[in-house]
Amino acid sequence: MARLLGGHPITTEEQEKNDRHSPVAAAAVVGVLLVFIYLFTQFYQVVGLPSPEALAGKAGLNLNYIFDADHNVDCTLIISFTRKYDNDTERLIFFSIVTLAFLCVYFLPLKFKRTALVFWFLTAVVLLYGLHAASGLLFAHLAVYLIFHPTNKRIAIVSVVAAGLGILAFSGDNYFNPRTFVPWLILPVAYRYGLRPVLLKKPKAASVCRLIAAQSSVLLVFMGASIEGISGYEWKVPLGIFLFFWHWQRVILYHVDYKDGHVPKDLPVSHYLSVFLNPAMIPSWTWSAYIGQGYAYISNNFLCEDKNRLVMAGLKIWGFSLLYLVFDRWFIYNLVDYLEDTFDITLFVHIKSMVRHHVRGEYMSTPTVLFSCLIDQSRWMLLWASVVHFKVGLWRIFGYNVDPHFNRPWLATNLANFWARYAFHFRAFLVSAFYYPIFFRFFKKNLHLRVFVATMAAACVGNMIWGHMSENLFYEGLEWENILDYLPRWPYFLLLGLGISLVQVYLLRKKRNRKPWTWGWRIGTDVLATYLTIQFYCLIHVFGRPVPGGTIYEYWRLFLIGLGIHLPG
Repeated sequence: MARLLGGHPITTEEQEKNDRHSPVAAAAVVGVLLVFIYLFTQFYQVVGLPSPEALAGKAGLNLNYIFDADHNVDCTLIISFTRKYDNDTERLIFFSIVTLAFLCVYFLPLKFKRTALVFWFLTAVVLLYGLHAASGLLFAHLAVYLIFHPTNKRIAIVSVVAAGLGILAFSGDNYFNPRTFVPWLILPVAYRYGLRPVLLKKPKAASVCRLIAAQSSVLLVFMGASIEGISGYEWKVPLGIFLFFWHWQRVILYHVDYKDGHVPKDLPVSHYLSVFLNPAMIPSWTWSAYIGQGYAYISNNFLCEDKNRLVMAGLKIWGFSLLYLVFDRWFIYNLVDYLEDTFDITLFVHIKSMVRHHVRGEYMSTPTVLFSCLIDQSRWMLLWASVVHFKVGLWRIFGYNVDPHFNRPWLATNLANFWARYAFHFRAFLVSAFYYPIFFRFFKKNLHLRVFVATMAAACVGNMIWGHMSENLFYEGLEWENILDYLPRWPYFLLLGLGISLVQVYLLRKKRNRKPWTWGWRIGTDVLATYLTIQFYCLIHVFGRPVPGGTIYEYWRLFLIGLGIHLPG
């Protein structure tokens, strides 16, 4: 099967050649991490330095929308789902763990590097979330490992460890109660004499088990929501299992790699864990959790080139992350103030706020709708880029040549190219998990129909149900009502899928005789095509921000206002 996230298999000898130390590169990483610690934590108080806000004041910089009540930078890089410490302390712990993890992965011998990252990941999770959460996350991954790799020589030990972790994760503080831990002792026996023989001797049944394991997170949340809708019983899951839910896209791509023969059947458990448990996953846990997805992509891109070059590339993208983390709100809000004062136009920073005012019956002009959508998506891109750039940079300083999430989307002249540039890793997941299975199975005699149907399956159906609706249940809770509340967003996914699909078919039928952004008189058409592409993508988000009391008709009215068409209310 063709791959989007690439890289060629690399030998141990090549990795060792790329594992050359440079004190300058190592010092540069530690120095940049100290800058992050200074700007985004209260550590400056411990060492007696002036606060970032005071330092900006001494430099004569009057910067609004940047500093918080602690006089450091108000940061969107957070540690999600924990209340053990305040945000600044959580970031200080995380940056400290990252520093230690980097020094280990940089200086340790090759065979210990990835295991060290797993160790520091688990250390960070224990400190930030607690032992029970770390146990639950590790239990869930070992359960998946037991299903995918029953031929491992130490599989019996893995099953016993998984049972012990299950006791810690699900039993709370009562794991010493025999009624609590005795049932878990059945797990290794049931696996050894029940499930494992099936996995080894019955290929079709084993294939179904792996599919269920890969889709376990999505299946559980929809099953939990359905049960809640029927019986009223609301499911609750341990924090560690909830953290595992956010790895579901990564597990699905691991399954794709397994089916394609890229994953060794007897893969050691430490190598499996290194695919999923990396400190780069921790900051803003739910944001682009699919970065660094799949076994083949991770394995092929670890020390695939000189590690100091990777480190410097990581520091470069960290520079952009730092710029966005500090100035994103400052730029957007000052831009809105300038546009409103200069052009006497009402603008909304958030599309949802605009939709809410529209549903209340307030008048919306076409410029208000168009520019508010552009403003909101610019705000969201800067916000998102600040986090995903940090994550990609972190993967790189750890030695992984991970692709950026954004690739200059403002250069896209059509929607298909924009989607590839704007959401590279997420698009790669959708294509691998939905597009290719449909493309290679259906309508083999009609290329255009194959492309159209496969693209709709990925960009519309897969994107809505697997990509967003399931995550909404993670956020809002396993309740049937949350599924119903999400359904009004279907026009966004339909229009996005149709737009990308029709562009794909058009590009198949029409041969290009010119590369976009080639200098000449036609470059004006590139500018126009880029604006129309981005504006369309921004405009369809009026469907993706439903509000209480809103109807599909009201959302369509607002969408058409953006096109200059005013329908009666």
